[in-house]
Amino acid sequence: MAGAVNNATCAATRDAASGGFRWRRMTWALTWMMGMIMGVTEGRGEEALAFPDRFVSPEWLAERLDHPGLRIVQVGGESYYEKIHLPGAVYLDYKRLLSAEEGVGGRRADVEALVALITPLGIAPETAVLAYDATGGMDGARFLWTLMTLGHDRGAVLDGGMAIWHQKGLPLTPTLPRVTPVPFVPRERRGDWGADWERVMAISEGRLPGVLLDVRSPREYLGISLKMPRGHVPGAVNLEWTETLADPRQPLLKADEENRRILAEAGVNDPHQEVVALCETGHRAAQTWLLLQRLGFTKSRLYDGSMAEWRARELPTVTGSDPR
Repeated sequence: MAGAVNNATCAATRDAASGGFRWRRMTWALTWMMGMIMGVTEGRGEEALAFPDRFVSPEWLAERLDHPGLRIVQVGGESYYEKIHLPGAVYLDYKRLLSAEEGVGGRRADVEALVALITPLGIAPETAVLAYDATGGMDGARFLWTLMTLGHDRGAVLDGGMAIWHQKGLPLTPTLPRVTPVPFVPRERRGDWGADWERVMAISEGRLPGVLLDVRSPREYLGISLKMPRGHVPGAVNLEWTETLADPRQPLLKADEENRRILAEAGVNDPHQEVVALCETGHRAAQTWLLLQRLGFTKSRLYDGSMAEWRARELPTVTGSDPR
């Protein structure tokens, strides 16, 4: 196995002379090989952990905190992470998931930056990733969406996040975990889970079938907010993301049947249809996207650029309660 790695290293070095994309491909291939070697070495004899759902309960997680195939990631909350966090949790800065190219905040960071961000977290191909936050699931869901666009789909979010975990008196610790970095190898799948402005425009104009689900507040959707241009993407329906929570101050999801009813009333009622969730910067909409996945809307996508990009490109908007 070591000989194979050395051979791959030599090949990558020779290819570096030509520069460009071939060098990146060889680097990722070498990283993949190293990750597989480390994964086999560290994971031998360990049973992989399977999540029952895209959102898991605090009780479910509490029984599996010590599972060797689990990586818990706190997304955001740098101010308190070193003082208190879930046992074994590593920290990830939410802002580093994002890019601000062309002055548009919210779009996914580039692949190389994300590989550098994820590698220290110790996520091997078979690792089950549990993300939690203190934002009602927004930060964690955006991280899972990012992972899935990079080809890692073994993930879930802690329902209720840090707030409910603490209220239930479940374990917390200031002890920082020791984590062995695992080279993260991306398999680009953004086309499966994401939507760009051109796709949103095609749905808006009826050239592609689908539903545009704007999960901002009614004021933003109606065009009463201060940001210009005001309003929403033509054809988009509105459902504020917090409507699917039992209480914004107690950020547990409502029962699945209740959330299906709420979505249906907003015009999202066919699990076979494509649904594109959007908001201002793909933050609130990430939580709704993951909920849609939970409820069986497997064709749901996230428009990570959302209204920030739509506005920057000076694309059409409408105001008022009528989608068009």
